Amino acid sequence: MQIKYLMDENLPPIYQIQLRRKESDLVVWAIGDPNTPPEGTLDLELCEDDRLEWH
Repeated sequence: MQIKYLMDENLPPIYQIQLRRKESDLVVWAIGDPNTPPEGTLDLELCEDDRLEWH
């Protein structure tokens, strides 16, 4: 199973960039990226989001 990360929109984008550079096979999204919940989504709403695979 592939490891996937969903980063908080309040983290600087450099974290996402550096993770991808270090481990190119990681899937790293940030809130607000295409096909992710929009910025401002509450944590509780993330737990209920059908787009996320842990559901």
